[in-house]
Amino acid sequence: MLYIFSQYTQLTKCYTDVTDLEVSQVENLLIFHIHPTGDTDCNQLPSAIIVKIFFQNKDLDVQLVDINFNYSSTSQFAISVPDISLYFNIKASHMKIKSYNQIFEQQIQEITLTRNKDASIFHNLSVTYDQIIFTATVYFPMTFSTIIITNASLAITNSFTTYRVIFDGNPLLDTAIQQLTISFKNSGLSTILYDTGILNIRLECEYGTLGVNSMGFADTQFLIYKDQPSSGDILTFTPYSESIYIKIKESSFFRQELAKASQVKIVVTINQEVCQLVGKLPAAALLQSIQVNNKLQANFDHKIFQNLAPPALSFQECMLILLKDGQYADMSFVFYDSSGVPIDRLSMVTTSIHQSCFDNIQMILQDNNIQLTAKWICPPKPKQKVKMMLRLYSSQHTYFLEQSEDVMSVEFYLDGNIEVYFRQITKDMIQRIKSAYSFRLLILTTEKGFVDTLQPYFITTTFQVIITSNIIILSSSVSLICALGGINIFYKKKAKLSKQIKQTMEMDDI
Repeated sequence: MLYIFSQYTQLTKCYTDVTDLEVSQVENLLIFHIHPTGDTDCNQLPSAIIVKIFFQNKDLDVQLVDINFNYSSTSQFAISVPDISLYFNIKASHMKIKSYNQIFEQQIQEITLTRNKDASIFHNLSVTYDQIIFTATVYFPMTFSTIIITNASLAITNSFTTYRVIFDGNPLLDTAIQQLTISFKNSGLSTILYDTGILNIRLECEYGTLGVNSMGFADTQFLIYKDQPSSGDILTFTPYSESIYIKIKESSFFRQELAKASQVKIVVTINQEVCQLVGKLPAAALLQSIQVNNKLQANFDHKIFQNLAPPALSFQECMLILLKDGQYADMSFVFYDSSGVPIDRLSMVTTSIHQSCFDNIQMILQDNNIQLTAKWICPPKPKQKVKMMLRLYSSQHTYFLEQSEDVMSVEFYLDGNIEVYFRQITKDMIQRIKSAYSFRLLILTTEKGFVDTLQPYFITTTFQVIITSNIIILSSSVSLICALGGINIFYKKKAKLSKQIKQTMEMDDI
């Protein structure tokens, strides 16, 4: 009988004390993170080793045979287990590494439970603010029977900076609906956020139990002011190349806050921050619009939204986005008192953005006729009889208040591109059109159903100018031709006369 006795060399200080165990629910693995110290004796470990992990419950002990081990480059051991949930509550573990003649043992210093590797375990975040406390409400997965928050913060970002608010240490948990509510106290941000609004709010949570924790995140682009009554509803939102037409059924609370204000800042955010427009108006202008129209109905001219510093998109660039791919628009109204201090901020959202079915819209004045052309860009529709009306706005003030005058109309059948005429227009009407601040074309069905509204480019070149120009060009051309023709005839006659004289002289010599 042959007996083989093997004596192991005890290795020490192979790895640092920060060696830890990750219990990964997502990958169903026990992952041991190791950090080599560079010890020369440990560097003699061969490429084939056995790794054993011991727990207080021996039934949970595991081992791994690694035949590609390299002391200096191997940074972790990953061991698959049948049921990872059995390891969620472990408190301590011990690691042993063995080769044919060497052995190393170390106590695992830290155990981390990773339930979700991408840290996106939280969803449907909403944040309310009562000017003193931010309250974040978020939901966690149904697979969690409970969750314990050990630390949390709220990162609030506006156009200038990010503010970080720490939680008060008393999160509320509703396991019946998997809901977590955390409070963050800060009254100093009240006037700042009224003025700037927010771009993003991120909730960052550290969760787990003592020694077993992970991180989770959730984001939102909205801040809800707690117990704030409804602002109202956007009924119509129509972009044009040079303006935005809006119709809002504002609430009594909106009117109440507007009455307190001296100035109003209007912030229009398009397609989730792709583009943002900022402008200011006297509060009296909005009040007058409500009084005149019995609702907030106005044309916000591009002149209102000025001083958009690069890299911000220009007004015209924002309108192109809305006209081609307008999906979402948020309108915020910031109210300032006479001292310039923000006193409230009300917001409304719409996903119903009117996009015209026509492009390259031109209105051409030709003598006493106006030709209207437009290219159809929507899917084909059945032919229908429609009525087009030309609306004039005499001044910037009437344009803002949406106070227009319908001055002429024409009926025609619409089945695609438009080419129609307003005929026999008087000189007085032509002058009114030329001197108007703006104009618009409204297309309705014969039953007064809305079809479209157009903002054309006005071209004032007339046939008379063209004819006069053509006559001048033609007269000049004729004169030039006659002059060149006369010179040509003169030289032909001169050449003929010279030839006759030459022939006569030759005859005389003979």
